[in-house]
Formats: sequence, C-alpha cells, structure tokens
Amino acid sequence: MKSFQIRFSTTVNKALVHCSMLLLALLALSCNEEKDEEAPLVLISAPFENQNFNTIDTLLVTFTATDNERVLSVDIEILDENFQPVGQKYTYLVSDNPLNFGTDFLLDKPQLESGIYYVVVRASDGSNQGSAYRKIWLNAIPLELEGIFVATASFNNVKVYSRPPDSSLWTEHLDRQVDFVGAALNYKQNIFGLAGGELGDAVFYETGEWQPLQTVDGPGFPSLPFFTGLSFSNDVDEFLLLLSEPRLRVYDAFAAGLIGFPLQVEHRPVSAYAIGDKYFVVEKPITNNNYSLATYARPGLLLSFLAVPGPVRGMFAKTPEEVFVWVDGTSGARLSILNTVTNLFSIIFERSGESLKSADRISQNEFVFSTSAGLFRYNFSTGATVVISNSVSPSVVKYESISGLLYTSSATLLQRYTLTGQFAGSESFNQNIRYFGFDYNR
Repeated sequence: MKSFQIRFSTTVNKALVHCSMLLLALLALSCNEEKDEEAPLVLISAPFENQNFNTIDTLLVTFTATDNERVLSVDIEILDENFQPVGQKYTYLVSDNPLNFGTDFLLDKPQLESGIYYVVVRASDGSNQGSAYRKIWLNAIPLELEGIFVATASFNNVKVYSRPPDSSLWTEHLDRQVDFVGAALNYKQNIFGLAGGELGDAVFYETGEWQPLQTVDGPGFPSLPFFTGLSFSNDVDEFLLLLSEPRLRVYDAFAAGLIGFPLQVEHRPVSAYAIGDKYFVVEKPITNNNYSLATYARPGLLLSFLAVPGPVRGMFAKTPEEVFVWVDGTSGARLSILNTVTNLFSIIFERSGESLKSADRISQNEFVFSTSAGLFRYNFSTGATVVISNSVSPSVVKYESISGLLYTSSATLLQRYTLTGQFAGSESFNQNIRYFGFDYNR
C-alpha cells in the first residue's frame, strides 16, 4: 500500500509539473502573439520627387501614416546627399490611425550649397518606427561678399571695425580694454568672437547689434595668459578656444558650449584646427621652444603626438585621412602631408632659408603663401611655384574668392593684390592689425 501511495504521489507531482510547464508555454506564446512588431507605413505626398526649392524656402510636407495599432509620433528633417542631417529635426506628438498629416517646414538654411537633399519622415507607434524619403533639389542663394572685418590692437586695447566691400568708410563696433590673443568670425550665423590673454574675457558677439551672446570669464587681473588663442573652423562650424591650463574648449556655430578637454600637461597651446572628426593642436612645452602637433579625436582622446620644426601657419583637409600642414621650419618654409591613420608626416615642398609667415588655400590643391622672400602661389597637383611679388612680405595673407583678390596685412596696413601681383588698394589703421576676415551673405 505504501509503495502504491508513493507511486501515486510521484505520478501526480509529475503531472502537475507538466501542466505547469504547459501553462507557462501557453502564456509565453500568448505574450509573444500580443507583442507589436509591425512598423507604421509612411507615404509622402508632398513635396514631389525632385521638386526644386531655394535654401530659404518653406516646404509643404504632407503624408499619411498607417499602423496596425496607432501612430503616436512623427519626425521630419532634411538630409544631405550622404543622408546626414543638415538642420533641426522637428517632432510632433500625435494619436491617430490612419494619420493624415501636413505642415509647413521652414528650411531657412542659406548656407547650404546647391544639390540633392532628402526630406525624411519617420512615424512611430511607440515600439516600431517606419520611414519614407523624398528626394528634392535645393538651389543655393548666390554667394556674395557683404563686408570685411578688422580687429586692431595696441598694448591693452582692441578695436573692431567693418566696412562694406564697395565702401572705404569703416564703422567701429568695439573698443575694449583687453590684450588680444585671438578673434574669429562665423559669417553664417553672424557671430564674432574676441579673446583676451592676461586681461579680459573671451566674448562672442552678435554682429548686428553687437550684443554679447556668450562670455567666458578670464582671470580679471594681469598674470600669465589665461586664453592663448581663438579661431573658427568653417569645415565643421565650430569655435576653438585655447586655455593655458592647458585645455581646449569647443563651441558650436551659435557660440554654445559643446565640449572641453585637457591637452598635454606642461605644455602651452599655440593654435588649433578642427578638420573632419579630429582636432589638431599645436603645443609648446613650458620649458623650451620646441613645437609639437597633437591629434585628438572627439571628444578629446589623444591619438598622436609628433614633433614639428616650428609653428604651424595653416592646416587644410586633403582627403578624409590626410591634411596639408604649412610649417615655419627652422630650415625654411615647408608644406607637409600628415596621414592621420599611419601618422606619417611627409615633406612635399620646401623653400630653404625662408621663414613662413602665412598660408591660405585658393582651391583644393592650390595655395598662396607669404615668406620672408615674398608672396607666392604653389600648385600641389603640378608642383609649380609662381612668384606673385618679391617686393612684399605680408604678415598675413588671405584669399577672397568672390573678388578673386588677395588681402594682406602688415603692421597697420591692409592691402589688396590680384593673383598676378597687381596692387588693388590699401587702407591704414591707428593700431596694428591682428585679425581680418570676410563676411558673406550665407
């Protein structure tokens, strides 16, 4: 009897276990069947395929979105030909099925170049997202030169002026008691930055009313330089502010802070460049006059560090992995190519015995540069060097593409030359010119 009871109890227990497992499996199957895995279907009706717009137009975007349950939100944005966002993404909360949606999408991107772009609409039901694309063509506003900006400085005073390209009348915008270490202009958003070193703050101004948009406090009393440089990269639309800590602070096109990271210890940053997804910082040890070029990945990882024979006067993108580097070397002015993958630093052009003062790009592979021996053009594709002038040796030279003129500065003089060396005009200021730049309409 006892053995029968044991067998009966065991049989019952096994049956209960099997029933429990079957019940759990049915529950799991039921849950899986209830899980929503169907994405909304999006159909764009406007704009139509290959429709033409200007880069400041308002686009009518209409579409339908259907789902097996309910559409809860939609996103609309513009992508470039490489499917990268070129502006703000707009999100709308909804609750409907099917959803018939229409809105006016303000593009307002005058800085965009003409070309193919995409309107993308994404619809979400909370668990899944469906999307649709519509190819459009954007026509850029013709690029025009609107003005020239100049910053002059004496010992503890900086003044900022501007004038239209067809006028000789300069308007004074700023008169600050500060020592100059850097200035930068973002003409796309009309923002001008000015940084002091031992005295004064770094301030970003809106160039219409010249009201401060952002202020980065300096030390407030004479000491070692607090800021050591300020520049703007048109490649990535970012302001680069160097601190003597040493540290690099990065601000976006609207002067809003993005990131900041420490640089090499016991070094002082001299200049910085943002190209592609990397930052290049020229640094000097605090104990000697040697120069180095450090490469940092976003958001501040040190990738490489190599010695350079002198200060870097310009860096320009060559390929996604290579950059042109103009250096004022101890043996002469030189142009090198830095491969950011292999860290190979190759000299491709040199003028022995001449000190390099400034360099700028005319086209992808052509440059203008100033040395102690004169003003020159160099073509990387052909290897040819052309003398623009042996009689001038400006401190800074910049190429203005609309007029096709070279603007140069030396002490208090701002001068203009054609690419063949013909003199095109000159203007003088009461203080030495420390910065000049060009203001365009987009």
